Amino acid sequence: MYKSHVLDYAGNTRRLGPINDPVIPKRPGQKGKSAAPVKECPVCKTWNHASVRFCGGLKPFDTSSMSHEEILYLQGLGYTITNNKACRAGYCGHEFTFEKKLMASASTKAIIKNDLPVTEVLKVDMVSYYRHENRGDRSKPPTLRVDYLCGSQTIQQYICLFHTGFAGKKARNWWREHC
Repeated sequence: MYKSHVLDYAGNTRRLGPINDPVIPKRPGQKGKSAAPVKECPVCKTWNHASVRFCGGLKPFDTSSMSHEEILYLQGLGYTITNNKACRAGYCGHEFTFEKKLMASASTKAIIKNDLPVTEVLKVDMVSYYRHENRGDRSKPPTLRVDYLCGSQTIQQYICLFHTGFAGKKARNWWREHC
């Protein structure tokens, strides 16, 4: 058996979980939307998107060699001029520092989860079948609700016999196996 080493300097194992039990991050646009990440400028206290390098999004530029008319034009476009530097109005142009995301040493987290999920086999005492209809939306096709009585515990399974696509295919396979 080969032994391999994984050096995780970026902390991916901590962020995404072990290989055999990953934590799937949400895709952009998926339910559970949150506000855009922001940071506050330490100089002027305005909020900026977390990815900008300068307060206001643009690097301030030197206006010392500009004519008075050019400076007036910039002010008309919404720039503020301070100490011969022009930046967007309401912002100071402060340069943010970004931390390096790499760590000095590799992570010691396990990349493969050792404890497997516990599966339990139950003895089924009785099986009951019921027609189930969606109360919220009567236009959806009915399903077959199967109740398995296992001692004092009831486990329900919904079989989508009249559905199309993947759910219907799984239901038809279930039907073949149980008839």
